Amino acid sequence: MTADKTKIKFTKMQGTGNDFVLIEKTDLPDDIDLVEFTKKVCDRKFGVGSDGLLILTEHDDADFEMIFHNPDGSLAEMCGNGIRCIGKYIYEHSHSKSDKLRIKTGNGILPLKLDIDDNGKVSWVEVAIGVPNFTRSAIPITGDGETALAEQIKIDDGYEIEFHGVSMGNPHVVIFVDDVDGFPVKTIGPQIENNEIFP
Repeated sequence: MTADKTKIKFTKMQGTGNDFVLIEKTDLPDDIDLVEFTKKVCDRKFGVGSDGLLILTEHDDADFEMIFHNPDGSLAEMCGNGIRCIGKYIYEHSHSKSDKLRIKTGNGILPLKLDIDDNGKVSWVEVAIGVPNFTRSAIPITGDGETALAEQIKIDDGYEIEFHGVSMGNPHVVIFVDDVDGFPVKTIGPQIENNEIFP
């Protein structure tokens, strides 16, 4: 991958279907615009294509730090699948050979436990991501009341959906449906994500 004709080393990883571009901070130019860089890298038609950019760096109070940028370049506090990829990367690139790691995130320092198979590869990573937070300010979401449970949202075609807002270090909207496979996530998801109730 090049940025201003500078070669940048990266690794493409996925965790349960979420795919990421992972770059060590030491491989990034000091003057790089991370917002624009992330948008270009995550673009599935003209870039590498991914659900976000993971940046791995050192940290004084933890074993390592994970900085996560959404595909639009914005910073996110945490990403559960992303931090599991970070754990596998750290071990398999010999940055640490411990099966227990402490990773600094925007949501605090989180512990990881790695399972190493007989070939010395990480077969899975367990992360304690904390307690769900349903308060409006944590998500954040506009409206009345302390929590964002059983909220209604209207999307472009007038369709109204009930959802529940929860933060696990980054915001989520949870919708209960009878038919998961038949629910039009690809069309409704972006409409919810970009709704004005989410500042």
